Amino acid sequence: MISICNFWSCILTREGQVLWSKDTDSHEELVRMNGLKDTKLNDRDFVRIEINPVDVTSKARGDWRYKVDEEGTLPEWYANDYRRLSRAVWQVWEEAMEQTLWAAPWYDRLCRLVNRLKGLRPGEAPVSRAAVKAALGEYEKRLKARDAQQREWAIKEVRFYTPAEWDSVWDSVWASVWASVWASVRDSVWDSVRDSVRDSVWDSVWASVWASVRASAWASTWDSVWDSVVSDDLDNYGLPLVEMLEQGCVLYGVDNGGVAHVIMVGRDGGQ
Repeated sequence: MISICNFWSCILTREGQVLWSKDTDSHEELVRMNGLKDTKLNDRDFVRIEINPVDVTSKARGDWRYKVDEEGTLPEWYANDYRRLSRAVWQVWEEAMEQTLWAAPWYDRLCRLVNRLKGLRPGEAPVSRAAVKAALGEYEKRLKARDAQQREWAIKEVRFYTPAEWDSVWDSVWASVWASVWASVRDSVWDSVRDSVRDSVWDSVWASVWASVRASAWASTWDSVWDSVVSDDLDNYGLPLVEMLEQGCVLYGVDNGGVAHVIMVGRDGGQ
């Protein structure tokens, strides 16, 4: 299972072996699985290494970061032969990605969605309230189809706020929305890789989306979009929220009364 901390981990031995597993990113688990003895601090017989994405949609090594654990106690055999040994690690990393991440059936779709998100300029978009309401209707339909617990719910009203208006009502809306089960919808298929991948692209889309709206509003939308990335298009309840972003709006959430609270980061067209 890929955790938030490490995306890909390996153990590099004194003999130049690069040990990794599809089943874990834990260095300690890799040590145990390979019967290694971790009893020496100085001149140790292996080094813990991790490689994490800056941009998970890129296959270029320059968009990933190579990190050695416990750099202050690196053994001489590694420090003196760093170039050759790091090349060996990178080679195995590439083979591992070809077997795992890049081979995943949803990876190409993820890349397309991320590229779409990177191109968003919602702060510059003219807001069409009718288009936003239509997207919310599609969101509700898809959400109900995926989660039986949501079928008794309905979006009965849509309230639009400018960023200034949102600041004045945020506290009261927060309490009502987060008391609602709509705010806690999650897709179990994304599971272990979700947070690590999400964090790797967060910075690249943040600047194009953020415009004085509280972080919680965008985070709420981002979770709903991201959790449904691996679903089939017709089943993907996150895509209507991307369409809302293209319309210059962010959905904060739906409260217990069926009111959808929408923050306009674009220019209000009033329609």
